[in-house]
Amino acid sequence: MQRREPRPNWPRRRHINRNASVSIAARPAEAVPDPAPQSNRSPHVTGIVANQILRDGRICRRVLAGRDGGPRPGDRFQGSPARGIEPPAHRNAPATLPTPRQLPPDTTDFTGRAAVLQHLREVRDPVLTIADAPGVGKTALMVHAAHLLRRRFPDGQLFAELHGTRDRPRNPDEVLGHFLLALGVAEHSLPRRTGERVDRYRTLLADRRVLVVLDDAANERPVRPLVPSGARCACLVTSRSRLAALEGARRLDLPELDGVDSLRLPDPPGLRPSPA
Repeated sequence: MQRREPRPNWPRRRHINRNASVSIAARPAEAVPDPAPQSNRSPHVTGIVANQILRDGRICRRVLAGRDGGPRPGDRFQGSPARGIEPPAHRNAPATLPTPRQLPPDTTDFTGRAAVLQHLREVRDPVLTIADAPGVGKTALMVHAAHLLRRRFPDGQLFAELHGTRDRPRNPDEVLGHFLLALGVAEHSLPRRTGERVDRYRTLLADRRVLVVLDDAANERPVRPLVPSGARCACLVTSRSRLAALEGARRLDLPELDGVDSLRLPDPPGLRPSPA
């Protein structure tokens, strides 16, 4: 009678191989230890064990790749994910742009200029300039009007002092960088060239309702790059110059206060802005 070799305990061997599948799958084939000693193995046993190792390795790789019991795109993560792993639900979520609030504090005891304030609250021109001699309260009036207009521009208010009457006026490139940072652009992502900053700035404001306030402009040159192009944005500018060459701007001239609020408009309300 032919003597049969005892059948190995396959469930136990399968359990051992499955628990070791992670380490086996991660090691090269030549580094996997032989499951049976050289003297005791047979071709039948060796083939079965080799197939089991290969199968467990494939299962391990499928689990690690998320194709068999592992996390799939769109799965909800419970608890805090591991460091360096971003939940798939957040990976493609649109970034929320910040809402800048850069207006200086409003003057609580502001009085006078009732006619001017009423006109500023009703005007719909994209660019409005207030120009006159120093000491007539242009900045205080503009800041107060900007606070009154905040509800019309819920996406934010940007403010910059251009220092046009000082020895060293601010460069438009610097102001653009200041605005882009306030709009959520990372410092390392700021464009280097002025033209690229203008494009990025106007792109961010294209579909938003933002009020831009520019104080103390020397002339039209530093103002032009800072004027938003969005149809729902507005820009308020103060200057000692009338800024007659600023395209699409409506100009208000303020005389010195003489006890009676007064307003002189270069063109009557309702007419188109005066050409450049």
